[in-house]
Amino acid sequence: MVVSASSILSFFFACFVSLFSVTYSLRVPYRLTKSPLVKEYYETNYVTSIPIDLFFIGCYFVVALQIANALGMNTYIEKLMIVGLTTAFLTSAFCFYFRSTPKTDNFFSRWFHAVGYASVLYDVILLMTVFVVYSYMCDASSQALSLD
Repeated sequence: MVVSASSILSFFFACFVSLFSVTYSLRVPYRLTKSPLVKEYYETNYVTSIPIDLFFIGCYFVVALQIANALGMNTYIEKLMIVGLTTAFLTSAFCFYFRSTPKTDNFFSRWFHAVGYASVLYDVILLMTVFVVYSYMCDASSQALSLD
């Protein structure tokens, strides 16, 4: 994987724009889940939650782009669909895991027990938005992340 400073900057910009617009402006997780845990995660504990989200978004993003590369998918739409499907699979797997174990004080245990699979839709919307903004930024700067 070849990563340039421009593609890293584009990724972080895409994450912040997407988190702000999807989470704080459009309030998608609030609308989808109607859970007070959203306020706890994104408002009360945002100082620790935002870095955690950046980490998970980065992991999901890399996995999705590796899958797209392995499958020889090169078009924007193909990659966008792989990002959505990969995100749905990974979040569903986490949800299944946490819901199949007893609820604990861990935030993610409480989250998946409370909101269930509604979290999948939120993550898909968020990650696909990150990909759209990231792709736009890379096209604008002609520095797309290339996987070799």
